[in-house]
Amino acid sequence: MLAEKTLPYIVRGFASSMPEKTAVISGGEITSYSRLAEMTDSCASFLLSKGVRPGDCVMAGAVMRAEYIAAFLAVKSLRAVIVPISRNSSPEEAGNIAGRVGAKIFLTDNPAYSGINGVSSLTESTKYPPSKVTSSPEIPDGEITEILFTSGTTGKPKGAMLSQKAISASILNTATGIGMRPDDILLLPLPLNHSYGMRVMRSALYLGGTLVLQNGFSFARETVRNIHENHCTCAAMVYAGFELLRQQTGDKWREFLSGLRYIEFSAGNVPEKVRRELREALPGVRLHNTWGSTETGGALFLEFSSCDEKRLKSAGKPIDGITAEIHGGRLALRGDSLLSGYYDDEALTSETLKGGLLLTNDLAEIDGEGWVYLHGRADDIISVGGEKVSPYDVERIASGLPGISECACTWTEDSVLGQRPVLMIVPKDSGYDTKQIEEAIRARGNAAMIPAEYVSVQSIPRSDIGKLNRKKLREILKSQKDSGSETPAGKFMDVILTRRSIRAFTDREIPRGILDSVLLAGRMAPTGHNMQTWRFTVVTNPENIARIRETAKRVAAEKRTLFYGFNNPKALVIISNDRRNPDGIMDSAAAAENILLACHAYGLGGCWISALRFISDEPDIRSILASLGIPASHSAYVCVGI
Repeated sequence: MLAEKTLPYIVRGFASSMPEKTAVISGGEITSYSRLAEMTDSCASFLLSKGVRPGDCVMAGAVMRAEYIAAFLAVKSLRAVIVPISRNSSPEEAGNIAGRVGAKIFLTDNPAYSGINGVSSLTESTKYPPSKVTSSPEIPDGEITEILFTSGTTGKPKGAMLSQKAISASILNTATGIGMRPDDILLLPLPLNHSYGMRVMRSALYLGGTLVLQNGFSFARETVRNIHENHCTCAAMVYAGFELLRQQTGDKWREFLSGLRYIEFSAGNVPEKVRRELREALPGVRLHNTWGSTETGGALFLEFSSCDEKRLKSAGKPIDGITAEIHGGRLALRGDSLLSGYYDDEALTSETLKGGLLLTNDLAEIDGEGWVYLHGRADDIISVGGEKVSPYDVERIASGLPGISECACTWTEDSVLGQRPVLMIVPKDSGYDTKQIEEAIRARGNAAMIPAEYVSVQSIPRSDIGKLNRKKLREILKSQKDSGSETPAGKFMDVILTRRSIRAFTDREIPRGILDSVLLAGRMAPTGHNMQTWRFTVVTNPENIARIRETAKRVAAEKRTLFYGFNNPKALVIISNDRRNPDGIMDSAAAAENILLACHAYGLGGCWISALRFISDEPDIRSILASLGIPASHSAYVCVGI
């Protein structure tokens, strides 16, 4: 049975039946259901005035505010198609998506997107003089209502088209699979353009619950404050976010999470060891780990706080309405919540959907009682002398061992065996024992799974939703190997001892690969509590560089602060950081030094420019920073000329 009515229709009903109930809390701003309906009417009226009609695509920047949710509902009210994009998308990425779908309008307040056709203010659209807009209680099941773009690991982003039937099924699956209730006050620190955050948002609003929006887990004190001040009863999390909370709060996380009724984890697997720790530490909290994707919605559900011991390793069971099968070792699903296809990509659609069956790239097995066990992605499999090794299995065994905070498995080439596993480890203070790792793998796996190398890293690369980024993992390993082969210990010291600041740059173009490696060096710098709240903004347009230089020179003179000029660099890297992070300036400095050393190692000139630090919030400078997409909450601590 699907959720029978459309979401905008349901929300308008709540606006009449319980107008003062809180629908959304964001940054201390409280929006009732009646106010949310008013904002939705205003935005819908605005869209109509711009010529939006059923079937048109409307893009929206997925910011964590009630205005975005109102726009989301408004687009659906008009039976148009919502195309949400990440608030962190570059202007190029956003422009490409807008062009691909032929977006009628793009609702955003980010000035970095001002050059894209159809841009209009999201905030102003929700203040437009409203006219009565009627929401259809029902629309055809097959009508496309959302297109969600996923970054994927290769090529251009994929646009998953979701029908009304798929959205309705996803709402019901999430609400029933987790046991959501109308009186829930849900902490939602997940991107609202991502399938996990969106399905939770839809389900909570469909039941008449309250959403507490938060920009990720970077600051533990914000999470604690939101749970306490807003009386949250439940939370949606990703495993990486929980680990960040644990790092920042020590043992106190038990205290502020123990009052929740439930916690749902998704967008990645919670390791078996951590599942055990959580259910021991939070005995009164229902703990869920949900498996799904943009293409499937929530499909496999596991309440690991109460499941049998032998099920702790599983991904759960399909919920009613979803059927799981194994085809060629890969997980295949049937059900109403599946996507209709990929936008403008018939080849990928036919490859993925066959006769109502969606073939995933996840290796899996299903036991006699219907429990599903995942063994990693088919395209991540490592071929060791013809034997197939899942990096997921290597990680599962190693992650529970002493001295390992986090780990991820990738591969290296081998002249005899073809490929060998490499285990990249974020070590704990005590350090890890490679012999212990090998013994554990021999006992619980096989010899082909034993890593050829162990590499210590500062952090494991993840997406903004916390998923392991194996492509980036390979890049980090390659970068470390390249650095190791070209700069052994003696030469590395030479790099440190011979680096000098260079303010007069050559006209030689910087190869893109080298620039990417230089930025990777910056991202690999240590940060306090591993928070990584920094942002690297690269400016290569000569006119923009000249504008920054001349404006900074003028404003610095007006404010009587120091400004040392710079001449024609090929690139400026502005390192900004959230001023709420007390370690932000130190983190930025560490990243800048890594970048400068990498520049010198590659034979590039580099110069540390600190003038922006003192004038970041002057109006003319802030206007430039905003045009580059740098958030108002960030200070531009360092600028590196290359």
